[in-house]
Amino acid sequence: MAARYRSMNVPLDAVVQDWQYWLPGQWGSHEVDAARFPDPKRMLDTLHAQNVHAIVSVWPRFDPGTGNAAELERAGALFPKTYDNVYPAGQGRWYDAYAPAGRKTYWDQIGRTLGRHGWDGWWLDGSEAELGGNWGELREVRTAAGPGAEVLNAYPLLHTTGVYEGSRKDAPGKRPFILTRSAYSGQQRNAAITWSGDTAATWDVFRAHIPAALNFTLSGIPYWSADIGGFFGGKPTDPEYAELYTRWYQFGAFNPMFRVHGTGAGKEIWQFDEATQKILRRYTELRYRLLPYIYSASADVTNRHGTMMRALMMDFRADRQALTVPDQYMFGKAIMVAPVTQARADVRTVYLPGSGAWFDFWSGQRHEAGKVIAARADIATLPLFVRGGSILPLGPVVQHAGQKSSEPIEVRVYPGADGSYELYDDAGDGHGYLRGESATRRFTWRQAGGRLTIGPWQGSFPGLAARQAFLVRCGAIAGDAGVRVVADTVAVSVTLPECR
Repeated sequence: MAARYRSMNVPLDAVVQDWQYWLPGQWGSHEVDAARFPDPKRMLDTLHAQNVHAIVSVWPRFDPGTGNAAELERAGALFPKTYDNVYPAGQGRWYDAYAPAGRKTYWDQIGRTLGRHGWDGWWLDGSEAELGGNWGELREVRTAAGPGAEVLNAYPLLHTTGVYEGSRKDAPGKRPFILTRSAYSGQQRNAAITWSGDTAATWDVFRAHIPAALNFTLSGIPYWSADIGGFFGGKPTDPEYAELYTRWYQFGAFNPMFRVHGTGAGKEIWQFDEATQKILRRYTELRYRLLPYIYSASADVTNRHGTMMRALMMDFRADRQALTVPDQYMFGKAIMVAPVTQARADVRTVYLPGSGAWFDFWSGQRHEAGKVIAARADIATLPLFVRGGSILPLGPVVQHAGQKSSEPIEVRVYPGADGSYELYDDAGDGHGYLRGESATRRFTWRQAGGRLTIGPWQGSFPGLAARQAFLVRCGAIAGDAGVRVVADTVAVSVTLPECR
């Protein structure tokens, strides 16, 4: 799969190995079936040579009779009851993540099996834990932190904490990466991205994802994701599903994590017809062009407690109408996204909040705030608008996030107000950024003079190139040829008289 994406020149950064890679009756062994995976390390080495990361699913559930279940039992860190109504065939038991010995033992078991192969991250499925039963039964669950009636909802926080701390200990040169099905307050400390679970491939479910995502990120946990196209159902050969998938894919390109997943028919890009492939490629490439913007937004999350998906109320608190819009949001602080959630749409209404100017990302057309407009929304077009006074960096199309390019970074200036922007960069992995090994570059736009000033890097990290080429364009002018400039150790300015 990875090789085919590379041969097609479709950008890709990760593949995921889902559950059931173990032998029957070995749930929780964290061992791969050797008949299907004869050399996991070589497989991962091959992926890494293709600049593709790989993540593997692990569960907090254990089949009776496995060595890992027995080890957790000896540690006093296995819930005593089996939950036959959830997985009757295996009669699985779940480990007690509230017990320090349980978290340590659980991670040690992963580390000595899957950990030796070189996986890049951990998909924590069933991280509720998925105990099933009715509320009366769950009240009786006894954890190391007290009765389940009081503490059970916090299970994913403790579960991700153990995996995060174990990852930091055993792989000190890598940033931990966790994808988890459930969440609890404080989980943002654990390098954890939560996804919306096993959803159905329907327009109603897709439509509900926008307010769901915004409410989730408003809770203080910034990283969220969904199974693009829905988990259950959908065939790429079905034109109606291809339309739903395309709209979901466009929305997914403006989520903190951009990922496809599902059961049933494969959803790789080549499974769809040529017309759909063209659209999917367009949004994949746009996502990769936005990496400088997205990475800087992630630095805002880390350093200033920001968030990437922003309900309109966050940036337009004085606009009463903005408070009532459930299906538009800011992605970062410059781009407003208006997903299309109706079948066979060619336009959708969009409210432009606040005051000042908004610009159509695709055409550069200017609109005044405080209005509802009919935005173009054919199947190839996701309505995107940029705030006046914004400075938007767009990198070249690359095949993976770590690929270096000699092409300039395009900087689009959107007039209508003074503005500034801070571009962030660091080494891309490891924990040097926690020791101050990072750099920022300040862009400042002065509307009256039509002048953009690009400051030098402030700070440093291994591999930082002081010189960087930029192609500065006015975002309000479609097809603007732009001005090429090279910034190094001193500030440089560019005048865009037509952008005033």
